[in-house]
Amino acid sequence: MTTIETIRLLIHDNNTDISKRFFTDPELQCFYDLKGSVYGAASAALYSLAADKVRLAKSATVGAFSYDNGIAEIKELADEYKKEARSSVRSEIVKPHWK
Repeated sequence: MTTIETIRLLIHDNNTDISKRFFTDPELQCFYDLKGSVYGAASAALYSLAADKVRLAKSATVGAFSYDNGIAEIKELADEYKKEARSSVRSEIVKPHWK
């Protein structure tokens, strides 16, 4: 699975009909480039989606979330991914081995 496919899976934007996807591959790549991790990119994409009322108005559902309560759920999931991205960064920090 590619990085973009993984981000799509996390944000429930993996519709086989490309015209019904909320983000293009270059947009998701940009989120990844800015945030440096799939969880960071997923969080940024979800925050962007929640803030973009025009995109939400075009559909009755956003991935697994219904339009009626989708904004709160999207932000909640974005918060979870943000926390995961932060913990991933902390775990990747290499401590120096001083002699």
